[in-house]
Amino acid sequence: MFLCTNLGNAPATVPAPPACPPPPATVTGTLTEANVIALPGQGIDSGAAGFAEVLKAMRAGAAYANVHTTAHPGGELRGRLNSD
Repeated sequence: MFLCTNLGNAPATVPAPPACPPPPATVTGTLTEANVIALPGQGIDSGAAGFAEVLKAMRAGAAYANVHTTAHPGGELRGRLNSD
């Protein structure tokens, strides 16, 4: 799922994510099944089935966000997601 991006790297098959705010920032919003993208090796399905899996992982404290930046394209920081 893309919470936001300034890199133009979101797949064309998902709704365009909003631009990320400048730091320091908090990203909030509503994710739907349309935002769930199946990637090889991730073990998450697309659509409604994947969305249910993501919610289950969030409620179990097993989901996180990975922040990718131009300086650190593999990920600069990670933080847990919750379903509140």
